[in-house]
Amino acid sequence: MIVQEPTSQQNNQAESATRPPIFILGVSMRSGTNFLHDLIRLHPDCAIDAEKNFIWEDFHLHHADSLLAYAHNVSQHWSLETIDAPQSRLLKSLGDGILSFLSAEIGGRRLLTKTPGVQHLSHFFQLFPDAQLLVIVRDGRSVAESGARGFDWNPEAVLRYWSKAAQTILDFQAANPLGKRWLLIRYEDVVASPQTELLKILEFLGLEPALYDFEAACGLPVRGSSLYGKQADQVHWTPIDRPADFTTQAATRFKGWSPWQHSRANHLAGRQLVGLGYTLEPGLPTGLGRLGNLLADARWQVREILKGVYHQLRSWRG
Repeated sequence: MIVQEPTSQQNNQAESATRPPIFILGVSMRSGTNFLHDLIRLHPDCAIDAEKNFIWEDFHLHHADSLLAYAHNVSQHWSLETIDAPQSRLLKSLGDGILSFLSAEIGGRRLLTKTPGVQHLSHFFQLFPDAQLLVIVRDGRSVAESGARGFDWNPEAVLRYWSKAAQTILDFQAANPLGKRWLLIRYEDVVASPQTELLKILEFLGLEPALYDFEAACGLPVRGSSLYGKQADQVHWTPIDRPADFTTQAATRFKGWSPWQHSRANHLAGRQLVGLGYTLEPGLPTGLGRLGNLLADARWQVREILKGVYHQLRSWRG
């Protein structure tokens, strides 16, 4: 009998499988997922080159509801007397298939992948029970300001989206206490104290700090900034040298907001901001702020109704 030696790719995949994959999920776009990803990639065990088939943002959890429905429907046909926890086992196998796909070309290094969103976060460990998860958050007001400057996003729409995503994270934290499986990271803390925060992250991930280039991390170029990285009013992703005031600007992006803007932010996302450790700014006097928010909510609801009618009419017209 001839025993075929495993290929180098099989050896690399087997080596990678013995170490937990690393997932980075951001509360939203503009929340620092690229920044954190670039920092962790400086560790030689996680250095992934942007090769031909490299997936910059995988979004696999984003559509996890389809996998859950599939696992539930399929397992209904099986004999529960002969299969232990059929749905959980099938979900893990589906997750293993995703990990195999993502790990195909990483050369035996530690899988590091990211997505700027937390849709279906509650199902993460059903699909990837052996993974380590980093969830990065950024002040929703800074996200709204960054999106408005760089992409002309509607700040109110951003704050509404951010508050829902932040609540998803808070609910996940209530059900999954912080520990060996996942770590909550604030973008502002990493920018302000990169070495301190990175030591925590490396320890959590089981990555050897002695192999990490902290000097490169502290001087990491800026990519995709809505403040510094614009050319002809367009955000670009070419790295630029970090400006001297980058740390200050990262934490004070929204400080020029008016009292009304702060009233609106406190109304839409105040509970989630406080829950994630951020401090609210004073807005309009209570009575005036309450009236303004009531009118703004009504205007938003009317706008959403009109948008729905418009899209419905367009679909009817074919």
